[in-house]
Amino acid sequence: MGSGVRLGVVGATGQVGAVVRRLLTERSFPIDELRFFASARSAGSVIEWRHPDGRTLEITVEDASTADPTGLDIAIFSAGATTSRAQAPRFANAGVTVIDNSSAFRMDPDVPLVVSEVNPD
Repeated sequence: MGSGVRLGVVGATGQVGAVVRRLLTERSFPIDELRFFASARSAGSVIEWRHPDGRTLEITVEDASTADPTGLDIAIFSAGATTSRAQAPRFANAGVTVIDNSSAFRMDPDVPLVVSEVNPD
């Protein structure tokens, strides 16, 4: 195993997911394994992604509601509040660190809000 993370992007086929995919390449995010998740409608489609090391990978999109997230280190959720409320707890219960950019958990006192101006440490 390398020094990178096993990362999932939930909402990978949407507009925000496309930006996340691009930023992972542009910022040379250290990735050992990358999985894409989306709705059942998008499941099975293939997305080409350029790894920061220059390789182009063809990644098959998985159904976020049925895929087993076991083995991921981190999942970035960019699929909206409804999907986050339904799937983020399932991913977290599988041992995945969930980073959710929706409004689903912003008022939940048990979920840390990560905003540099609010909690810089």
